[in-house]
Amino acid sequence: MVANIEEGYARPTTLEYLEFLGFAYASWAEVDGDIERMYSLGFLKSRAGSGLATLGIATPSRDNPYPPLAARKDPGKYGSLREKLREYTGRRVGAEEISYQAFKELSSKTGYLFKQTANGLRNKIIKDKKKGLGEKLEAVWRKYW
Repeated sequence: MVANIEEGYARPTTLEYLEFLGFAYASWAEVDGDIERMYSLGFLKSRAGSGLATLGIATPSRDNPYPPLAARKDPGKYGSLREKLREYTGRRVGAEEISYQAFKELSSKTGYLFKQTANGLRNKIIKDKKKGLGEKLEAVWRKYW
């Protein structure tokens, strides 16, 4: 997912970025399916009331970004997921603590953010096309009228 987003972001047009975001979204759907399979096979346990907040993982925001600031400044020191989670939550998060609900919550929020980003890019493309068309029409108008 991340590689598709990075590659798309580096593309010269918003439309190409949107296309690569679509590839990343498809990869997200695979991961979401993997979560379901892991649960159905018994590798992920369900615990009512568990989720990201019970692990001390708040929904990322401008004030609380993920990955954490120190991890972005010194990726060598905070390279592993375990180290990033420790920095983010202030404690060690064990694999046994991460429930099906936590994975599904993270997956759901990721899917939502993909859709929001894609919609924003779509609206930008439409706005840019309308602006370009308006400029072309204005040029023709000035030339002939």
